[in-house]
Amino acid sequence: MLVASQLEPAYARTVYPCFDEPDMKATFNIRIVHDPSYVALSNMPAIGVSEMKDENGSLWSVTTFNTSLKMSTYLTAFVVCDFDYVNTTERGKEIRIWARKEAVKNGYVDYALNITGPIFSFLEDLFNISYPLPKTGEIIYFL
Repeated sequence: MLVASQLEPAYARTVYPCFDEPDMKATFNIRIVHDPSYVALSNMPAIGVSEMKDENGSLWSVTTFNTSLKMSTYLTAFVVCDFDYVNTTERGKEIRIWARKEAVKNGYVDYALNITGPIFSFLEDLFNISYPLPKTGEIIYFL
């Protein structure tokens, strides 16, 4: 089971009230309520996971994320899945590659893990700009 957002070109307005225009940027405080057996991902790192019960007594996880940088509405992203990940660090930034648990276990994501860091470093050097976010984003493979 997987829930993922795709808000380009103009679908952000179907998720929350907004002016879905490239020149109207904002910061976002994202909190996702989800089944405890799943993980929630978004643009920024998670700052906490808590539990809540609904009116029927069902238990839910609540994942809260850091406030985003100022960005266009259509760049906000969220995923709820039961995937697993492998990770590495490049220039102090964590890189995570998410995929189905079987794909991670069988090493199908190893190439992506090994090439992503050098690509980010190459682009930073090429454009002489450091990557501005505290994480590289979550790279998700549907293998």
